[in-house]
Amino acid sequence: MTGVSANGTILSNTLGRTPSGLDGLVFGDSNFVLPVQLLTRPEVFTESAQRMNTKVLNLKLTIDQVDTLNGDSAEGENVPYGVFLFMCPYNEACHSIAQTPKRAVHVAFPTALTVAANNIAVWPSAVHTQCKSPIDLTGLILKSPESNNVVRVTYSTSARWVAALVLSKSHTAQSISREIRKSRFITADQVRQAFFSNTSTDDDDELVSTGALVSLKCPLGLSRITTPARSVYCQHSQCFDCEIFMQLTRKFTVWKCPVCSTVIKSWRELVVDGYFESILKATSAADDQVYIEPNGEWKPKREAPTPRKELKATAGRPLEIEDNDTIDLSDSSTAGYHPNGRNKRRRTDVVDLTLDSDDENGDDIV
Repeated sequence: MTGVSANGTILSNTLGRTPSGLDGLVFGDSNFVLPVQLLTRPEVFTESAQRMNTKVLNLKLTIDQVDTLNGDSAEGENVPYGVFLFMCPYNEACHSIAQTPKRAVHVAFPTALTVAANNIAVWPSAVHTQCKSPIDLTGLILKSPESNNVVRVTYSTSARWVAALVLSKSHTAQSISREIRKSRFITADQVRQAFFSNTSTDDDDELVSTGALVSLKCPLGLSRITTPARSVYCQHSQCFDCEIFMQLTRKFTVWKCPVCSTVIKSWRELVVDGYFESILKATSAADDQVYIEPNGEWKPKREAPTPRKELKATAGRPLEIEDNDTIDLSDSSTAGYHPNGRNKRRRTDVVDLTLDSDDENGDDIV
């Protein structure tokens, strides 16, 4: 039976038809899609640079798979499942299966690509600028064991590719926000330790004497923050709303903090700020800003002097999370990532979340 590893990738498949050269291929998960089970064998797409070529993937669902797609899973999960098209370069697939343990391959697609499921076009889509996430076919798949689904992939490429249809969990901005709160929560005491301890040793004496004015409104949604979040690598006390961030950035290949423009490679780098949340709970809806003292004490804006600096975490270190950060859907793709100084910008900079990964000096997001 197919299982899912701790990093959210396929451990095995039950097809028994995978070509020996691609046996054991493991697709990695993306930010919103977690692969669970291969529905078709990995198919090799040969080179076709001078003309468009078409590959057909046929899919017949089993009764169990139909039940899962219809929300009748025995696991009783409240996460929708779907059928997605996964692709990756052939050379990366070969390199992946040669590793011990096997390394998950990141999803990628040829530039010249069109996809149709049961004679209805799926890709390209007007809501995407570039395809770097699995392509959702769920709405066009016939969910019956008697039905044969035909997926046609038309492409042109000078290299070989591998593709498969995969049963996957499809997560929403709301479910990811809940997961971050559950497993990536930083307590108020941890935040105070990171931001407000040892301020007397900072080289900037003005920071010690002035404090900071912090907004309680999300810089993206311009409404009061409900779930205060930021990257674990951000060095500022200002937060944004987690759910709004996930909703607005879902279609983009490059994510950036809307406060400082630090690149965020995955939602697994986000944390919920317990200190900021305590301020939200202690203030009224009429309060849209608070003044935070260098020692961590705060007061509503109306009672505050005019600040001149933004409070930052001490020593420039990423915030540490207590050993409760086991994440159902996590992967190892962001392990060891550290912020690059060139990503740090002033808070007043305009943040462009529509930039493609090619514009970020090689900082790709999977």
